[in-house]
Amino acid sequence: MAKEPEIIRDKDLMRSWSRTKRSQGKTLALVPTMGYLHQGHLSLIQEAQNLANITVVSIYVNPGQFSPSEDLATYPSDFHGDIQKLREAGVDAVFHPQNLYDYGCGGQTASGSFGNSGVVDGEERKVGSFETAEENPSGSFGNSGFVDGEERKVGSFETSEENPSESFGNLGFVDGGERKVGPSGRDGEDSSGNFGNLDADDRKDRKVVSCVEEKGGARSGHETWIRVERLERGLCGKSRPVFFRGVATVVAKLFNIVEPDVAVFGKKDYQQWRLIRRMVRDLDFGINVIGSEIVRETDGLAMSSRNVHLLPEEREKALSINKSLSKAKFAAQNGHTSCRELRNSVIQAIVAAGGKIDYAEIVDQESLEAVEEIRSPVVFCVAACFGKVRLIDNMEIYI
Repeated sequence: MAKEPEIIRDKDLMRSWSRTKRSQGKTLALVPTMGYLHQGHLSLIQEAQNLANITVVSIYVNPGQFSPSEDLATYPSDFHGDIQKLREAGVDAVFHPQNLYDYGCGGQTASGSFGNSGVVDGEERKVGSFETAEENPSGSFGNSGFVDGEERKVGSFETSEENPSESFGNLGFVDGGERKVGPSGRDGEDSSGNFGNLDADDRKDRKVVSCVEEKGGARSGHETWIRVERLERGLCGKSRPVFFRGVATVVAKLFNIVEPDVAVFGKKDYQQWRLIRRMVRDLDFGINVIGSEIVRETDGLAMSSRNVHLLPEEREKALSINKSLSKAKFAAQNGHTSCRELRNSVIQAIVAAGGKIDYAEIVDQESLEAVEEIRSPVVFCVAACFGKVRLIDNMEIYI
């Protein structure tokens, strides 16, 4: 099954390649990633291959979904390792752009460097699988803020995960003055230990910026953002107000460039999957957005590139997330449908194991609105920090 994928860095060449394949009567599936691939990503690719004739994997770390307080530049990267995995998986093409926010305006790119996306030696051309023009030893291509791995502090389109600091509040809020600090001295933490729960007036008066705006976005000319207003508010959106705006925008850009028939996302990032489905519905993209089930390690920990940052003892403690969610699901299916009781049981188990809760919410699967009693399909979503690693997980519950 192994074959050499075509590596395409220029968006016009990518669009032309896709249109040529479709003109031949072939269907295309896109799997968006940020690289540093693991078995979870490979399961998405396998799903995509079952749904279409041609499979394209994108590898792009999107600055539009990072706030300036998050460290975009140092996320782990293994581009050549990724290509080896994709070769063995039989992927047809890899879309690996340098900077999707550079419009040739002569301005500074979002990473703070001056780069030409898809341009090598003064001309536009496709770069082969291991051709390293423009590539530096870290595996990034001409931009110090872009690394060929998955999203720093979030996950490779596992996207809402890790934040380099232990604080989860007010990321991306810039107001020129002091930030709101909770009792622990960490931004956005309230007395209950929750993060980022600013009231409407606080949120309204602050400006949300990403690394694109902070580092040259205005000079590159980018000023258009997509908001899925209701679905982005809760869960990870509380502590990361810039995140889902950036995700929706970059996914729309990828859809317009690759023009797939099908796109596959992992349900581990449940909020992201639902948000993209809603965007596709509301903006009439002719794309079928598929959610693929969570892939877990043999001990039950949800697969994530974040897991490599866990110390052995932290990893053992992190198993409390899946264990407590599984117990809550079993309890709900056996008549214990009070969300308050189920939430408390999960929070207590994770805290007892040494974790710090960002959120633990039981929400409707479609609207993502919190429910008090389980009477219809819900999903129990959790974000918790072990050491400096923020992990997300969830479990769908049907009764």
